[in-house]
Amino acid sequence: MSLLRMERPDMANIPVANIPDGFQLRLIRPNEKQKWEELFHKAFGFENSFDNDNASAAGYVEDGVFVITDGADKFVAIGTALCDNENPNGCGVVYSIAVDPDYSGKKLGYEITAAVLRRIRDAGFTKAELKTKDFIFPAIKIYLDLGFLPDLTADETMPKRWENIHKIMSGKHNFLAKKIARAEQGDADCQFYLGEYYHDKQDFTQALKWLALAAEQDHPEALFYLAGYYGGGEVVEENSELSIKLLTKSAELGHADAQICLAWHYAEGTNVPQCNTTMTKWFIKAAEQGMPVAQYQVGFAYKHGNGVEPDIEEAVKWWTLAAEPANSFYLQQYPEVLWARNALGFHYYCGFDGKPDYSLAEKWYKKALEVGGGEGEGEAAKMLALIERIKNDD
Repeated sequence: MSLLRMERPDMANIPVANIPDGFQLRLIRPNEKQKWEELFHKAFGFENSFDNDNASAAGYVEDGVFVITDGADKFVAIGTALCDNENPNGCGVVYSIAVDPDYSGKKLGYEITAAVLRRIRDAGFTKAELKTKDFIFPAIKIYLDLGFLPDLTADETMPKRWENIHKIMSGKHNFLAKKIARAEQGDADCQFYLGEYYHDKQDFTQALKWLALAAEQDHPEALFYLAGYYGGGEVVEENSELSIKLLTKSAELGHADAQICLAWHYAEGTNVPQCNTTMTKWFIKAAEQGMPVAQYQVGFAYKHGNGVEPDIEEAVKWWTLAAEPANSFYLQQYPEVLWARNALGFHYYCGFDGKPDYSLAEKWYKKALEVGGGEGEGEAAKMLALIERIKNDD
């Protein structure tokens, strides 16, 4: 199920800090990554790397990671300011808001979100956006209180979903009870919704129950979730054979993330025979659904003949699609966008057709710098300097 998008159309009237007694709002320090990761895991129930989520993320706003600590300097709330790379001068992104569940009811979620908003405003952005899930009602209330408005245009499901949220938050009916009733009657979408809901609540017994029922009806997302359960061995006893079976069924039903995961299994020979042909088959299926991760890999496969006949024109086609993702979320989240831009830059620099095109090479390396991130950013900068020297020599 896609995330809800909310937007604050202007940056006026953001509240000043009003931190409860005994707590402190401040920027994160360089040596505190582990504390951030521990709170993220406690709040959301899964592991996440600070570097992947923040400091090396595309669109990271400098001095944009805030924490609230208690009297013992324990992290009790975190939040990050990013920017929308499709409109970097206009829209900031409120990101990775998390509060220690042991400290609920103290308005820490409100205060950490407000702090991120103030940083977005001070960085010169004229509006802000965020994404959240349907059933995190306390967070949705905070965002509404801070001036965010629902985006009803993200896809055709949004008006009905926001109508349901409004009814729940105004106390008109018990939405969860209705979902359970429909799930008990065999509605696979409702069964999956409950599985996801209880997964987020870290009630894995209930999550497993509802996901299994939905998976029995070939619900692609439920199959994908269950494959992760049996592959990880943290919720249920690890069963690699069953995990691959579930993942394959999900992929066959068109689930793009399952197709990408299955491709990597065949690429690395993990619990399946290593096979470049099968790997590339699944990457192509996901690439055709607009996934930059897969599009870049398909381009790489055609460039090097991994599971397909080498075809540089096909490689360039898929790299170009990965380099200009249709969804800004992909631009912010996936390093493959940067890699694809560097690959195109190198392609035009070398001129594999015998005719180097330094203008196009320069274009793609500059676009790679717009994304930024680690070694890929350094490669783009180095190649731009080399192209500049070549142009000057000419």
